[in-house]
Amino acid sequence: MVDQHYWQAGRKGSSRRAIRAMMLAADLKVEREYTIPGFPYRRFYVLR
Repeated sequence: MVDQHYWQAGRKGSSRRAIRAMMLAADLKVEREYTIPGFPYRRFYVLR
């Protein structure tokens, strides 16, 4: 069973660089980053 968690990172207009820096500061490794067609302003991350 995979343990999944979802949360909102940053605010409207937050840069990808700032969000990734927050994840790295929390000792999380970004394994994958993707968007969903039709919603390019929403980014999803797979973390370890």
